[in-house]
Amino acid sequence: MHFKSLSLAALFTLIAAPALAEEDAAEYGSFGAEVSDGSELVAYNSFLEQLKVSKNWPVISGFREGATLDSFKGFSMMSGMYAKMVKENGGAEIPEYTTDVLGLNTLAGYRSYAQTHMGDPNFKPTPTDCGAAFVFVYPAVVSTLLFNQRPVYSTGLRKSQDQWNEMAYRYAPLVKSDFASLESLCAGSDPKVVSGLQALVANLNSDVAGVLPDVDRDYKISNYPYEAIISCGMNGQNMNVQACFKDSALKLTTHEGGKLYNIYNILQAGSMEKDGLHIDLPKEFEVAAQNSHNILVLTVTIKDSDGKTLYSDQQGQYGTVRVSN
Repeated sequence: MHFKSLSLAALFTLIAAPALAEEDAAEYGSFGAEVSDGSELVAYNSFLEQLKVSKNWPVISGFREGATLDSFKGFSMMSGMYAKMVKENGGAEIPEYTTDVLGLNTLAGYRSYAQTHMGDPNFKPTPTDCGAAFVFVYPAVVSTLLFNQRPVYSTGLRKSQDQWNEMAYRYAPLVKSDFASLESLCAGSDPKVVSGLQALVANLNSDVAGVLPDVDRDYKISNYPYEAIISCGMNGQNMNVQACFKDSALKLTTHEGGKLYNIYNILQAGSMEKDGLHIDLPKEFEVAAQNSHNILVLTVTIKDSDGKTLYSDQQGQYGTVRVSN
């Protein structure tokens, strides 16, 4: 899954979606006090609906240093969405920062500016400073929160769990620093600008769990609409998948290239269930599996996202099942 073409146009499309075009209204109330069930949090609830679509994740969580959307224009557009949420969550007065008068340009530029002035005992923040902090900190913090939940959806990359953990470990102190900079640069402004981010993060940490089953389903259907089930047994019963590949291999070929699996690593190709090894497949694929067992039968079945069987074949010793789309 790649997002090389991700751009400000994609961000504009997301923000301009009807679900995010609700008018602000003073009577929305707040997350924890005036609204008990969240039903009147129009912008916030619409945001949760957008999170159910996997293609939105790299846009919403694309606000990291060096990412495609790391520009003042990108942050400014995204922060407008969060401004709606903060306003309906208690009506904070958010200082405007519609043009980059401080010349920050990127998230790194903002962080450098904030750290320099936070260390100056004579620094007195202005509304302009608070406006800039809002523009950069809100998208950056939410980006990291979503990254921690589903890094693959957020980045479009595939890495080992250790690599994801290393990235999360690296982002953690940046979030803490960004929170501190928001507090510092908004010290003379409406305190709800800071408490609004705290409330947003608290609610997202609670509510994102309810979104994940939907986005997981959407991600699989969008990116892996097919599934191969590899079984090795007798009389239609799976017994031991590894046994069929003692002296042979399973080869999976996708747009990312080909990969061979044998008795030693075949379980890494997917997830083992009672009926066999389940392997998620993209729209274009080729599966080639040879059976090397002299008794057990190798079966390869391809199903779509609705569970409908599209293909199924069996082979005995030295026979090969080959299927592609």
